[in-house]
Amino acid sequence: STLHTNDAASAVTRMLDIGVEPYLVATSVLLCVAQRLVRVICPKCKEMVEPDVEMLAKLHSVDLELDQFPDRRVAHGRGCDYCFESGYVDRTAIYEMLPVDEPVRVRVMERAGASVIKRESVERGILRTLRMDGLQKVRDGVTTIDEVLRVTTKDEA
Repeated sequence: STLHTNDAASAVTRMLDIGVEPYLVATSVLLCVAQRLVRVICPKCKEMVEPDVEMLAKLHSVDLELDQFPDRRVAHGRGCDYCFESGYVDRTAIYEMLPVDEPVRVRVMERAGASVIKRESVERGILRTLRMDGLQKVRDGVTTIDEVLRVTTKDEA
């Protein structure tokens, strides 16, 4: 089924908000998935660049360091006829998947908030957020930091 929420953990709490009993959510839901689309860097004009001051600030704002990139260079689309000078073609998805395991079930039964469920799931290593998945795609040279920042919200600590 589809629910419109900002993240995977909010799907659980949204069901409670619309009147589904906690025991039904806890025993019936196996996995919640959130997704966003990001533009893919054009393969025809893709180049590895040394980031300028603005890009460095964006990378640092999400705790990315140049040491995490090949040769300390970041993928960027220069712009060409193929991509209509945009630097991007096509789209790919970034995902956030929340398995509803026993600790999550307990939190659902307690009617815990989405932020609690999300934080605990990240801490336990069972959830990688939309932003985390997007940042991996930046490191892999699939998309840009601008795209990930455009479609995701800050991960709360």
